[in-house]
Parts: sequence; structure tokens; C-alpha cells
Amino acid sequence: MVKKPVTYKGREFASIRDAWYALFRNGTTNLVYASIVYRMKKYDLSFEEAVHMRDEPSKKKPNQAIPCTYDGVEYESLGAMAKALGINKDTIYQRYYRGKRGDELVKGFVYTDHLGNTYNTKVKMCEAYGVNYNTYNVRIARGYTVKEALTGEYDTRFTVYDHLGNRFNNESEMCGFHHVSINTYRARKRHGNTVGEALTGKINDKRRINTCFDHLGNKYINETEMCKAYGIKHSTYSCRRNKGMTVKDALTLPLFGMYKSE
Repeated sequence: MVKKPVTYKGREFASIRDAWYALFRNGTTNLVYASIVYRMKKYDLSFEEAVHMRDEPSKKKPNQAIPCTYDGVEYESLGAMAKALGINKDTIYQRYYRGKRGDELVKGFVYTDHLGNTYNTKVKMCEAYGVNYNTYNVRIARGYTVKEALTGEYDTRFTVYDHLGNRFNNESEMCGFHHVSINTYRARKRHGNTVGEALTGKINDKRRINTCFDHLGNKYINETEMCKAYGIKHSTYSCRRNKGMTVKDALTLPLFGMYKSE
């Protein structure tokens, strides 16, 4: 933090560290320097406010919840109210430690729907559209617009969805999110894999299915089955293909005395 003068009960100090050291030595506070700096930065407090931030809550047990009431509804804790109203919990606690109470804790929060209507809380906006608050948040996290998240209506013509329901603008974006090459994804799809299998490489069947075709266009469940149809070992076929032979040559060229599978 940038070195700057601070005051404590009218007394001025050259820096936060100097002020903290003076208070620590005379027993005014037992907080470490890092805690003072953390409170000032996180909750946007003055030095004096940071030192005495927990003076009021300290009357309670350290882990005891702070009950509160808003709009006639009682909540067991600040966190519970923040969750119910769709407000960031840290913001609520920050305002509480600044001395805000009641309506002042949630004042200023405005949520706007796709039609321009405003609501005091996200929960009330969801209630107006008859959608569950958690459902709305999940849809937003998956890339839905506010309108789509509120109404459940979305245009699938220009978007793609993965097996988890996440929405993407195109296949490239989806593959990038799942860290798989788009060519690999499309190849797996051509082989009959589902979207989830193509993205993750995990096949649900006990036996991995990779369909393939011979030079005549005949379809086989995998290369092993295709090689059996031509009476050739799969290892021989793979070796020939790795040497650059075509599918036809790899399947049909004689084995020159080598073992030929039955």
C-alpha cells in the first residue's frame, strides 16, 4: 500500500505502519500490521475504523451469526439475507461494519430486465418472471442473456451447447473451453460419439467404438473388424498405413508368405 499519513483520534502519523506500531506498543490493539492493511483495503476503511472494526460485533461469539431484518422478513444472518436477496455477501458485511443498518444495507442495488424494468433485488426480478433464483444464476453462468435466463426462451440457430448445458457461440469456442482440438471433436462426432464423448474422450460403452470404412465404402465397427473381413492382422494393416500405403493396398496386398489370419 502507498505510504501516506493517517490519523487516530486526532493524532497524526506519517504512515500506517507508524500508527500501527504506536498503538501496538501501548496495547491499544493486538492486531498485526497485515490485518490492519487488509481491512482498510477490503472494506475501504480509514485507519481508525480498521482498528475498531470489530468493536461492536465483538460482543458476540466469534462465529455467531448476526441476525437482521429487511422488508419485514427476519434473517438468521447477514449472509442468509444476502443470498436471499441476490446481493454480494462481502458488500453487506462491508456496509454493516461501516454502521449501516436496515434498508441502508441493501440501498442502491438495482437490477434491470431485458424490457428495462428495474427491481431492488435480483430475487424480486426472478419472482416477476416466475423463475427460480438459482435457475436464473445457473443460466447466466452458462452464457445466457438476461432475457433467456428469465424467460427460458432462446434461439438455438446460432449457438451450440455442450453436454453440461453450457452455451457457446460456435463449435470452436466450445472446443476451446473443453481444451480439445476442433478437428478431434469433429472426427469423434463422425465416428458416432456423443457431444460429451467427443469433448471429453470418455466413451460410456465398455468397448470403444470407432467406425471406419474400407476402400469400397463398406462400414465396420472398428479397424480390427475390417481387417478380419480381409483376412489380415490389424498390426500388419497399421504398419502398412504408417508406411504411407493407401487403405486399399494395406488391406489387399499379399502377405508374401507371412501369417494370414483366418
